[in-house]
Amino acid sequence: MVNDGVQNVTIKSLLAGLSHSQTGVRYHLKRLIAEDWLVLHKGEIDKRNTFVTLTACARRALERAEQHAALEHTEPIND
Repeated sequence: MVNDGVQNVTIKSLLAGLSHSQTGVRYHLKRLIAEDWLVLHKGEIDKRNTFVTLTACARRALERAEQHAALEHTEPIND
């Protein structure tokens, strides 16, 4: 979802978009929040919505992973 330009994802849409159980997703979601990879915040217009957002640390890690993947993809394979 981040690569598609979506900045704020609701917990409901996150659970609906993944093919794993809600319990499993919530377990990992709690862990990622505890480890400062994700933050939760209420919507500005509708306070009933809770959004999941990447932290700056998570964004940097994602950018590094994308750069690494791009390098791996462009380097010639030596046999």
